[in-house]
Amino acid sequence: AAGSTLEGNAAADDGGGAAWSVLLNCTISANNVGGDGGGLHICSATNCLVADNSAGRTGGGAHQGRLGNCTVAGDSERSDDRPGR
Repeated sequence: AAGSTLEGNAAADDGGGAAWSVLLNCTISANNVGGDGGGLHICSATNCLVADNSAGRTGGGAHQGRLGNCTVAGDSERSDDRPGR
């Protein structure tokens, strides 16, 4: 996706805004997920704003993947109790 806004989405598991995607010049905000990656999960994002997303486990803004020249702000997570976390 290029130049898109992914806002106000929800997912039960992973990737509230986007999962397994390539994003360029996008805004990913106010997304919510029960699992990992409130905004992004296993994504490649360049020149994106990732803000105000939340995750039930890890990676409020982004979980795994690659971010290049992105702004990440105001995201939250509720880390689980698995060992090593």
